[in-house]
Amino acid sequence: MTIKKSLSTLTSSSLLLLLAALPTAAVYAEDCSDEEQSVRSITGRCNNLLNPNWGVAWDIDAEAGGEAIADGIFGRFETAEYVDAANRVSPRDAIANPVIASTDLLRIEQDAERQWSHTNLLLVYMMQFVTHDIALTVSPPADPLALNAGLGVEQDASGRDFLLGGRSVDYLDDNGIPQQYNGASAFLDLSSTYGPTDVISNALRSFEGGLLKTVERSTFTFNHRNTPSRDICDCVDVNTGEPWNMFNEDLSNADQVFVQSAPGFIPEPFPHLGKCVSPAASFGQAFVPGVGLVPATPGVYSCPNAVLGLPPMLLENVFCAINYAAINDPSRSSFSWTVPDGIDWMPFVSETSPPVPFDELSASTNDPSKAFAAGDLRATENLGITAIQNLWLREHNRNARRIAAQQLGLTDEEIFQKARAWTIGVYQNVVMNELLPMIVGNKAYKKAGLDKPYRDSNYDPTIDPRTGNSFAAAAMRFGHSMVSNDVYPLDPETFSRIPTDQKQLPANYFGSNSPSKDAAPWIHLGAAAQSTAFAPVDEMMAFIGAQIPSGSPPDAAIIAGLVNSRAQRVDRYAEIAINDIDISNCFSGDVSISVPAFSVFRGRSHGIPSYHGLLEAWTDSSIYGRKNCPAPAAGQEYDPLACFEYIVGTDDPAYTARMRNTFKRLDLIDPFVGLTIESEQVCKHCDDGLKKGRDKRNKNAKQGIVGVTSAAIIADQFSRSRGGDRFWFENSSNGWSHGELADIRSTTLKDLIALHFPSTRAKLAGFDNVLLGKTTLN
Repeated sequence: MTIKKSLSTLTSSSLLLLLAALPTAAVYAEDCSDEEQSVRSITGRCNNLLNPNWGVAWDIDAEAGGEAIADGIFGRFETAEYVDAANRVSPRDAIANPVIASTDLLRIEQDAERQWSHTNLLLVYMMQFVTHDIALTVSPPADPLALNAGLGVEQDASGRDFLLGGRSVDYLDDNGIPQQYNGASAFLDLSSTYGPTDVISNALRSFEGGLLKTVERSTFTFNHRNTPSRDICDCVDVNTGEPWNMFNEDLSNADQVFVQSAPGFIPEPFPHLGKCVSPAASFGQAFVPGVGLVPATPGVYSCPNAVLGLPPMLLENVFCAINYAAINDPSRSSFSWTVPDGIDWMPFVSETSPPVPFDELSASTNDPSKAFAAGDLRATENLGITAIQNLWLREHNRNARRIAAQQLGLTDEEIFQKARAWTIGVYQNVVMNELLPMIVGNKAYKKAGLDKPYRDSNYDPTIDPRTGNSFAAAAMRFGHSMVSNDVYPLDPETFSRIPTDQKQLPANYFGSNSPSKDAAPWIHLGAAAQSTAFAPVDEMMAFIGAQIPSGSPPDAAIIAGLVNSRAQRVDRYAEIAINDIDISNCFSGDVSISVPAFSVFRGRSHGIPSYHGLLEAWTDSSIYGRKNCPAPAAGQEYDPLACFEYIVGTDDPAYTARMRNTFKRLDLIDPFVGLTIESEQVCKHCDDGLKKGRDKRNKNAKQGIVGVTSAAIIADQFSRSRGGDRFWFENSSNGWSHGELADIRSTTLKDLIALHFPSTRAKLAGFDNVLLGKTTLN
């Protein structure tokens, strides 16, 4: 204990010298292989030689013995807030359910409430990619279209049903506090590209010339079939004649459920929640009770039989009339697109061995031959992320080919590790020096010391690099306020919209959220910008790629669209595309999901303190004690209205009253809600940048886009990501020459886009910063 205390007072260089002489250090050194000590490991293990498991990705295989392990968890940098930790009950649960606490409060009621930011959607999706790189909340298998594995249903103020997420996988520590697992390494190491475990990483490698695998089946095809949504099917209980949905049945003893469909068609299957995950595009065969093995119907839900050894169930009392003519709408065309020679593209999961994990729900398929593979299972969560995944795959392979040509005689492993280190260096530079300042603003960036040149002494093995729970579950979720309902892919050569004669986008499972049949004749992503649930992503790429006038690749069209689509301001409003997603279908009945409600639910179940608790913890300030806002007395139910005005402002008394009526007190405001509303004060007039030109936009960029509390949490996270990373790209231990380090530092995101989406190059010439919004095409 004395040694540990004294270590914290030493400089990093003195500390490392002392560690070499300590018996405990020898134990740690023996714990780490020579390779782990000299080369960045895939898992993050042994980055820190004092605490080899700091920042490692949680590995489910390590849990095989049945005992919870304390490694691979999110870091807690505030006191957890529960009233019943064992059951993960938040003090805010008694105030308002997550839907009323977010979906209702954040709903856009009129166009005038939509305020535009000086940034664009590329910044939003890049930061989503970065968040995926260092944070993956481990959840039990679940399908959001049913209820039986911990997913709850809550209602909004009008009585409409919304589904919430299941509880995260965690364990109770020695103090009885839940600690949630993080399935990604905590370092900025492109685990989204290379994978969080050695098994996944090896499956993604070609083991030739240091290259990552690329797609083998290079032709993608969009089929015009649709999936059954509420307007084309109807399920009834034949005994009562009443409408039927899955929420009315006890399905706890079944793996897979079948209901009878229209005559001439096999029974329609859908999954029993918690037993398997299987989204819309089914494949293969299914076992039907009383019928046997039959081909699974394309475009409906099915999943492997007897996942947990429980029997399938046939609900003979349920009959679903399905309009198959609507499912196979002949007015829609089929499209194909082939990846051009010389362009690297992510492989399909079926082309990796063993097949890497993928999120079947966000991929909109449980067919591994139709889901793209990457280090992160959310690689195709939306089309923006898919395009960014391709960018980093291409950057690695470009570096591998360059290194192999310059340094003849290197082995595959040597080329791979050199290319990986270089690519991670470019990535770390882009994140730290381009993205982060625009998010937190110059003030928070400087306060965290991130503006100062890096020196080897900045590395400190006593810094805990783990991803903060409040960072992942609250502060870094600001992008949910910035997305738009409408995103148009653009022809990369002209930055103009892509014409189409299709009356709407393919395979729409999200009912009312689809582009209307009367929409303008352009390819229009609509809600699919947030999810590829319209169709499997390879089909979406075929649909877009086949219709681009210049013949450019579809991922380049996605990037062009994001660069030219202004993001919305971080504020109290969230678009319907994520705030009220209609997932009604044949089997669920009328039900929606809300990403903000899920964010509130996640914050509560993770024990994240209230918004005001985070404000006090991270800014050393408090609203309590300010004029007309005394600290609450014991048993006080409501804070004065003036307390809420310090967050909302004084220009909207009606909204201030709604906030007070919902949360009652400042110390009961959910962090996601409070942090987004707080951010409104940062850049109220940033929209002027659209009219006042480049100088105004650049000035706005210095202010950041998030409030003081979020800025402090986010800046601290990346400060620890840098200071706690022994392999940070600017550390001399990497062995870069001055010229090499200068090349890494000078590579910008604009350079990367021009390199890896070359059809955008001419139009990008007019951009100083590809993260600033110049136009509003959405």
